[in-house]
Amino acid sequence: MRQGTIIDRDHRTNTTKTISTMKDIIEFRGKSEDSGKWIFGDLMVHQPFLEENFYIKSNKKGPITWEKIKPITIGQYTGFSIRGQKIYHGDIIKIREENESGIDHIIYCVVVWVKEWGMFATLLADEYSKYLESGVDELDDLLIWTYTLEDTDSIKHFICGNIFDHKELLNK
Repeated sequence: MRQGTIIDRDHRTNTTKTISTMKDIIEFRGKSEDSGKWIFGDLMVHQPFLEENFYIKSNKKGPITWEKIKPITIGQYTGFSIRGQKIYHGDIIKIREENESGIDHIIYCVVVWVKEWGMFATLLADEYSKYLESGVDELDDLLIWTYTLEDTDSIKHFICGNIFDHKELLNK
């Protein structure tokens, strides 16, 4: 966890006050190459002899263990949660919306780190496919708006899986 405090200093009175405190939790998850189970914790990249290996140090109590991870499954914690469940890169979020007639409409979005934008975005399944195929240029042309992670902790949002274990949800 990274922590920081923003302090304001009044030079006239030589006093300080805390304006805000920042706590960034930097955490990753990935699937173990050995067991196939999800491991959560700190990420390490090891490159002996030009071969990249990825490891996650488990956050569990007890002796420190590093698990070798399947690189394709690595996802960073976004800093947001839905009802206490952490949201990671690669999660699929189900959003219930009502249309003008009051009828529920279900939308599935993928949580993706878009490095060109410097942010996590929630992309619809077709936007996600186009992003994988063509990169951010396709999104810039296609995307007028996106669902934000800031408003995910409502009764209309659910984490229903991820792109590694539940790809079929993107076809709905």
